[in-house]
Amino acid sequence: PGLSRKRSSRVSLGGAQRPLTEPEQQELAALATKTAVGGVTALMLASRLPTLFDAMFAVSALLQVKAVPTAETESGCTALSMAAEMGHVEVGKTLLQAGAQVDAPLRDGKTPLMLSCKNGHCKMTELLLKDGAEPTEQEHTGEQEGFTPIMHAALFGKVECVEAVIRHCEAHLQATFGSAAPPPSAAPQGK
Repeated sequence: PGLSRKRSSRVSLGGAQRPLTEPEQQELAALATKTAVGGVTALMLASRLPTLFDAMFAVSALLQVKAVPTAETESGCTALSMAAEMGHVEVGKTLLQAGAQVDAPLRDGKTPLMLSCKNGHCKMTELLLKDGAEPTEQEHTGEQEGFTPIMHAALFGKVECVEAVIRHCEAHLQATFGSAAPPPSAAPQGK
């Protein structure tokens, strides 16, 4: 007889879940601490699952068994950068609450905010800005400074993300300088 292993752990489309058994928890905990080639972790892969429901379920389960939200690949990718690229806002919230670094850059200097802006994920962009992402950070490409988040959004035609970054910066200026802050239209014009 061939070896077959039935898995009784299924999540219904209605969202009903059952607790994991002790052996399942041990297996998941072992998976949460392993890394694949290049430093990829199960948490990173879970963060980029195609559907938000699947991603949230997997990320939550992995974090419960102590997956490390700050782990990064050889290229600097993190679970948060992958969630930002996919636009999974709830996954992003969960990872940030678990200790993910909001501005952790990839080796080329791209931050989760840049990835979110580039891919047009306005709600993710707003979440990252609210959590302290730096809107003026530039990616580092060799000896030259690269694009900012707003430049990524503009380059790829993601107008809603451009507007979200501008709104955030305007609110920050108002909070910092009050009525003394110059309106955007009063900014000096280039020659």
